[in-house]
Amino acid sequence: MKKMMFLSLILLMAIVSCRRHKAFPPALESYFPYSENQKLFYTNEKGDTTCMVVTELYIEEHSEPYCSKCGSVITMEFKAQNDSMYFYGFISLIESPYYLFLAAGGTHYVYNIPGDPFSDQIVSDIGDTIRLSKDGHEAVVVRNEGLVTFDDIQRNCTWKLVK
Repeated sequence: MKKMMFLSLILLMAIVSCRRHKAFPPALESYFPYSENQKLFYTNEKGDTTCMVVTELYIEEHSEPYCSKCGSVITMEFKAQNDSMYFYGFISLIESPYYLFLAAGGTHYVYNIPGDPFSDQIVSDIGDTIRLSKDGHEAVVVRNEGLVTFDDIQRNCTWKLVK
Protein backbone atom coordinates (compact mmCIF):
# COMPACT_ATOMS: atom_id res chain seq x y z
CA MET A 1 0.00 0.00 0.00
CA LYS A 2 2.81 2.41 0.90
CA LYS A 3 4.58 1.56 -2.37
CA MET A 4 1.42 2.29 -4.34
CA MET A 5 0.96 5.66 -2.61
CA PHE A 6 4.62 6.50 -3.15
CA LEU A 7 4.43 5.67 -6.89
CA SER A 8 1.20 7.66 -7.21
CA LEU A 9 2.85 10.64 -5.52
CA ILE A 10 5.86 10.48 -7.87
CA LEU A 11 3.56 10.24 -10.90
CA LEU A 12 1.52 13.21 -9.70
CA MET A 13 4.68 15.28 -9.14
CA ALA A 14 5.93 14.43 -12.63
CA ILE A 15 2.62 15.49 -14.18
CA VAL A 16 2.48 18.76 -12.23
CA SER A 17 6.14 19.73 -12.73
CA CYS A 18 6.32 18.90 -16.43
CA ARG A 19 3.39 20.11 -18.52
CA ARG A 20 3.74 18.76 -22.02
CA HIS A 21 1.56 20.12 -24.74
CA LYS A 22 1.11 18.21 -27.97
CA ALA A 23 -0.51 21.04 -29.93
CA PHE A 24 0.73 24.50 -30.79
CA PRO A 25 -1.58 27.22 -29.38
CA PRO A 26 -3.94 28.38 -32.17
CA ALA A 27 -3.90 31.89 -30.67
CA LEU A 28 -0.17 32.20 -31.46
CA GLU A 29 -0.65 30.77 -34.96
CA SER A 30 -3.04 33.65 -35.63
CA TYR A 31 -0.15 36.14 -35.57
CA PHE A 32 1.30 34.46 -38.68
CA PRO A 33 -1.79 33.24 -40.58
CA TYR A 34 0.17 32.12 -43.62
CA SER A 35 -0.16 29.14 -45.90
CA GLU A 36 2.57 27.59 -48.05
CA ASN A 37 3.03 29.28 -51.44
CA GLN A 38 0.96 32.27 -50.30
CA LYS A 39 2.01 35.52 -52.00
CA LEU A 40 2.54 38.58 -49.81
CA PHE A 41 2.85 41.96 -51.51
CA TYR A 42 4.76 44.81 -49.88
CA THR A 43 5.37 48.39 -50.99
CA ASN A 44 7.79 51.02 -49.70
CA GLU A 45 7.81 54.82 -49.52
CA LYS A 46 9.90 54.97 -52.73
CA GLY A 47 7.00 53.41 -54.67
CA ASP A 48 8.68 50.03 -55.13
CA THR A 49 6.57 46.87 -54.80
CA THR A 50 7.81 43.38 -54.05
CA CYS A 51 6.17 39.98 -53.76
CA MET A 52 7.28 37.56 -51.07
CA VAL A 53 6.26 33.90 -51.30
CA VAL A 54 5.80 31.79 -48.17
CA THR A 55 8.18 28.92 -48.88
CA GLU A 56 8.09 27.17 -45.51
CA LEU A 57 5.50 26.93 -42.77
CA TYR A 58 5.33 24.15 -40.25
CA ILE A 59 4.80 23.29 -36.64
CA GLU A 60 7.01 20.66 -35.11
CA GLU A 61 7.63 19.01 -31.79
CA HIS A 62 11.17 17.81 -31.32
CA SER A 63 13.47 16.74 -28.56
CA GLU A 64 15.65 19.38 -26.89
CA PRO A 65 16.84 17.76 -23.68
CA TYR A 66 19.54 20.35 -23.01
CA CYS A 67 17.08 23.23 -22.68
CA SER A 68 13.92 21.70 -21.26
CA LYS A 69 13.40 19.50 -18.26
CA CYS A 70 10.56 17.88 -20.19
CA GLY A 71 12.86 17.05 -23.08
CA SER A 72 10.83 18.58 -25.90
CA VAL A 73 10.08 21.86 -27.56
CA ILE A 74 7.27 22.90 -29.92
CA THR A 75 8.13 25.42 -32.60
CA MET A 76 6.27 27.16 -35.37
CA GLU A 77 8.64 28.13 -38.19
CA PHE A 78 7.97 30.20 -41.30
CA LYS A 79 9.93 31.71 -44.17
CA ALA A 80 8.92 34.02 -47.01
CA GLN A 81 11.28 35.15 -49.73
CA ASN A 82 11.83 36.48 -53.22
CA ASP A 83 14.98 36.80 -55.34
CA SER A 84 16.54 39.55 -53.25
CA MET A 85 15.20 39.34 -49.69
CA TYR A 86 13.46 37.18 -47.13
CA PHE A 87 11.95 37.14 -43.71
CA TYR A 88 12.19 34.20 -41.39
CA GLY A 89 10.89 33.48 -37.95
CA PHE A 90 9.97 30.98 -35.35
CA ILE A 91 8.03 30.88 -32.13
CA SER A 92 9.60 28.53 -29.63
CA LEU A 93 7.60 27.04 -26.78
CA ILE A 94 9.79 25.44 -24.15
CA GLU A 95 10.01 26.13 -20.48
CA SER A 96 9.52 29.83 -19.78
CA PRO A 97 10.57 32.26 -21.20
CA TYR A 98 8.66 31.73 -24.41
CA TYR A 99 9.79 33.83 -27.33
CA LEU A 100 9.33 34.86 -30.95
CA PHE A 101 12.43 35.24 -33.13
CA LEU A 102 12.06 37.21 -36.36
CA ALA A 103 14.64 38.11 -39.01
CA ALA A 104 13.42 40.76 -41.44
CA GLY A 105 15.12 43.50 -43.46
CA GLY A 106 18.58 42.62 -42.21
CA THR A 107 17.65 42.85 -38.49
CA HIS A 108 17.15 40.03 -36.01
CA TYR A 109 14.45 40.63 -33.41
CA VAL A 110 13.52 38.72 -30.27
CA TYR A 111 10.20 39.21 -28.49
CA ASN A 112 9.54 37.58 -25.13
CA ILE A 113 5.97 36.29 -25.04
CA PRO A 114 4.30 37.30 -21.76
CA GLY A 115 2.37 34.81 -19.68
CA ASP A 116 1.47 31.26 -20.63
CA PRO A 117 0.94 30.83 -24.39
CA PHE A 118 -1.29 27.82 -23.73
CA SER A 119 -3.75 29.86 -21.65
CA ASP A 120 -7.02 31.20 -23.01
CA GLN A 121 -5.98 34.78 -22.27
CA ILE A 122 -2.74 34.81 -24.26
CA VAL A 123 -4.21 37.12 -26.92
CA SER A 124 -5.20 39.68 -24.27
CA ASP A 125 -1.70 39.36 -22.73
CA ILE A 126 -0.01 40.10 -26.07
CA GLY A 127 -2.63 42.29 -27.73
CA ASP A 128 -3.40 42.47 -31.43
CA THR A 129 -0.07 44.11 -32.33
CA ILE A 130 3.47 42.93 -31.63
CA ARG A 131 6.06 45.69 -32.07
CA LEU A 132 9.62 44.46 -32.34
CA SER A 133 12.52 46.89 -32.25
CA LYS A 134 16.29 46.73 -32.25
CA ASP A 135 18.91 49.41 -32.83
CA GLY A 136 16.33 51.92 -34.06
CA HIS A 137 14.71 49.50 -36.53
CA GLU A 138 11.18 48.13 -36.22
CA ALA A 139 8.97 45.31 -37.43
CA VAL A 140 5.24 45.12 -36.70
CA VAL A 141 3.18 41.94 -36.58
CA VAL A 142 -0.63 42.15 -36.43
CA ARG A 143 -2.87 39.30 -35.38
CA ASN A 144 -4.65 37.65 -38.34
CA GLU A 145 -2.47 39.64 -40.80
CA GLY A 146 1.14 38.64 -40.07
CA LEU A 147 4.17 40.85 -40.71
CA VAL A 148 2.66 44.18 -41.79
CA THR A 149 5.73 46.46 -41.76
CA PHE A 150 9.48 46.05 -41.45
CA ASP A 151 12.50 48.29 -41.84
CA ASP A 152 14.92 47.21 -44.55
CA ILE A 153 18.39 48.42 -43.58
CA GLN A 154 19.98 47.14 -46.82
CA ARG A 155 17.65 49.20 -49.03
CA ASN A 156 17.12 52.04 -46.53
CA CYS A 157 13.33 51.85 -46.61
CA THR A 158 10.29 50.47 -44.80
CA TRP A 159 8.15 47.80 -46.42
CA LYS A 160 4.38 47.78 -45.75
CA LEU A 161 1.99 44.95 -46.47
CA VAL A 162 -0.48 45.67 -49.27
CA LYS A 163 -3.90 44.49 -48.11
